[in-house]
Amino acid sequence: MFSTIKEFIDSTNFDIEDIELDFGYLQLDEQNLQNLSENFEQYKNIKQLNLNLAYNQINDKWIQVLCEKLIQKKSLVKLILHLESNLITDLGLIFLGKMLQELDLSNLEIYLGHNQISDLGVENLAQFLRFCCNLLDLVITLEHTLISNQAVENISQVLGKISNLTSLKLFFYSNQLGTYQQPLQMSGLKNCKNLKKLLLQFDSNQIGDNLLDLGIQIRQCSLLTHLELYLVQLKQFVSQIQFDIIQRK
Repeated sequence: MFSTIKEFIDSTNFDIEDIELDFGYLQLDEQNLQNLSENFEQYKNIKQLNLNLAYNQINDKWIQVLCEKLIQKKSLVKLILHLESNLITDLGLIFLGKMLQELDLSNLEIYLGHNQISDLGVENLAQFLRFCCNLLDLVITLEHTLISNQAVENISQVLGKISNLTSLKLFFYSNQLGTYQQPLQMSGLKNCKNLKKLLLQFDSNQIGDNLLDLGIQIRQCSLLTHLELYLVQLKQFVSQIQFDIIQRK
């Protein structure tokens, strides 16, 4: 694991396939980010990359620079990006999406919470994510952003087109879900025919008790054996869904 930009730049072990870069909370400047992006060119055979850039004031411009380098890493099969608590907007998610559609990933974790992301940004990301047809495991966090029910539905529609998906974790807590008394919908879930593990976190929103549609959609995931559903104020609903899953085992 590299914990400073200098360590990463000074390394000459360019053949390693599994790279972990822990650069969170470093308040990186433009020169640091430029050096980081350029140094990726030295590594030709990366299969797994865990890159932590959380809490660094990173904006859309530097997301674009980073993605232009990572898009060249065709050997990547597992990618973990910690980008929470930066200055990323909807535009930045277009750059991320364009990168993801060019990579043949089986595992993706992308942490985007505490950024200025709206429904439009999620739609931007989703339109490219649907091309990641070989994904098996997916984690997306969008806590403390500006999204509404529409973003949740947009993501679910895309996920329904990723036929190999077996494990899904989505974090939407502390947003604007349910603000306009709209029912929470994830209609694309019913098309996730191979899904076995599902985690949905909706804590600290304004979701009411109109969750019948969501329950029906979850139940249509016929192979589901593990469910974690966080709604806090709706324990009875969660318990009933969990009981149904247990009955399948």
